[in-house]
Amino acid sequence: MNLKICYFGAYSKTYSRNAINIYGLNECGAKIVFCHVGKPKFKSESRFSFILCAALYPITLPARSAYSFFKGLFLYFYHSYDIILVGYQGHFDVPAAFLLSRIIRKPLVFDALESLYDVFANDKKLIRKGSLLAKIIFVLEKFIYILCDIILIDTESNKRFFTQLFRIQQDKVFATQLGADDRIYNNNSGVYRAKQPGIFNVVFYGQQAPLHGLKYAIQAADICKRDPSIQFFLVGGGQSYNENVALVKELGLANVTFSTLTEATGALDIVRAADIMLGVFANNDTGLRSIPNKVIQGMAMKIPVLTGQGVGVSEKFKHKKDIYLCSTENPRSIADAIFELKSDAALRETIAKNGYALYRQQFSPKAIASKLIEIFNGAIHKKYE
Repeated sequence: MNLKICYFGAYSKTYSRNAINIYGLNECGAKIVFCHVGKPKFKSESRFSFILCAALYPITLPARSAYSFFKGLFLYFYHSYDIILVGYQGHFDVPAAFLLSRIIRKPLVFDALESLYDVFANDKKLIRKGSLLAKIIFVLEKFIYILCDIILIDTESNKRFFTQLFRIQQDKVFATQLGADDRIYNNNSGVYRAKQPGIFNVVFYGQQAPLHGLKYAIQAADICKRDPSIQFFLVGGGQSYNENVALVKELGLANVTFSTLTEATGALDIVRAADIMLGVFANNDTGLRSIPNKVIQGMAMKIPVLTGQGVGVSEKFKHKKDIYLCSTENPRSIADAIFELKSDAALRETIAKNGYALYRQQFSPKAIASKLIEIFNGAIHKKYE
């Protein structure tokens, strides 16, 4: 009998983590019962938006939680699902899901992926460490994790961080990687195409945040300008966008082009023309513990990926085999890597080929879902031992 999963909470259906999980689970034959409710949203680059959203949450949370609980209860009697999965960014949906799970006696899994406290205080710096708000978020987050039977994180290094920071037992935390949707991120031709003849395209794709350290790639572009065939394309907006535009103007760089196109308006046409895909380069604990989305997306599109070396990336990838690793926060190291990759087509081909093979094996939606189903079945078995 196929596994029945209640996908619970105010998660974003379009966010890549949830979309990939849903797509992959369907591909693996699981049946998904959706128990979804909306929530206030904020712009991640705006401190005001974050504070406004934080103020609205306590007002709307009781009604949303009650609605989610009763909807989940109704769906259980109608579909008799086997497990409850609270989707990504559903931290405050966990208490309602916990109550439901104890009434119907089903395991509760939370796809935390990352710590709210860590992201807001250390990564995006939207709250000050040691502030009252930071302490409240930390205590609430720890309470949320206590309620869960299983917690999903993206890497083993983040698992170690979680268990130490929140003092959670290790056997309830599982590392399940980020992935890339192969319906969107693909390059079936497998051919590296220059945007213009003789141009070597170095592409960054995604939201520009301090975590990504894109300013170091821009400083590397300043070094690379001695070779006019090397052109940088930075696709996407975000928290650091204006700062990065100002840096390019300050350095007077003609080899850097910004684009705010989206997937729907042609951004992937620029990405597919890349000779190198850039990852992240900041020496930031949050980023170093993770494997960025853009790294997996580049591999899924058969593009060689260049990124800063971190413990998360080093868990899965090997330098010059399926990825090219450089020093973090080091423009010279980034530039030297670009020069080497430009001069060695065979190395680019090797990295792209092996990276794609690893993507298919471990980071495709179906591969990720297969691991999720294994974890879910283990939780169900343990619940009824």
